[in-house]
Amino acid sequence: MSGARYEKNLIEAIKTAITETGSEGNYKVIVIDGAGNIVSDAKLSDILAAVTALVDDSIKGVLRSIGDAGDSPANSAGYTVLSRLYYIDSRYSNPSNAEIFTTTPLSAGASYISPSRDFLLSRMGHMGAIAYSDVDSDTDGFRIELSINGTNWDYVGAKATVTGGTGAALEQTVVARYARVVYVNGATDQTVFRLGGRYFI
Repeated sequence: MSGARYEKNLIEAIKTAITETGSEGNYKVIVIDGAGNIVSDAKLSDILAAVTALVDDSIKGVLRSIGDAGDSPANSAGYTVLSRLYYIDSRYSNPSNAEIFTTTPLSAGASYISPSRDFLLSRMGHMGAIAYSDVDSDTDGFRIELSINGTNWDYVGAKATVTGGTGAALEQTVVARYARVVYVNGATDQTVFRLGGRYFI
């Protein structure tokens, strides 16, 4: 029987003994070595606390140590089991993610490029964007772009020309690793501009 399993079974056995008797009573755990000498003599609750702490520390230690070389106990660097679990939970626990890219008006002919989103380890496979401007955008100035490496934006997906005073929305299936939103303003300075996006399954 493995050490961790043995410790877990021992904890359950001690809890059962205490529960069935209603209290510790006069029960003690006596450990005898191979020569017949008493090594320890403790109450059930003392043994329970010690073994529980040992199991907890062992599990925490394993989770914090398995990973890249140089991992710290606080998991501030590298990829430990705990950091991997946190990453998975943060990525997958929420099936959608919305954000405001900018509300700063653009001057005539100016453009805004959102931060790129890495979809490599995300179960989200779609990107949506919504824009409002009080003046017209450039022709097809509102668009979602895709890239396989985050450097070369070779594919323009969904796109639209925004009419001043009217909102526009785009939706794109993400078929590459990276995606971003681009907005190019038309020939007139904006006084009102709102641009946001959403990532979803």
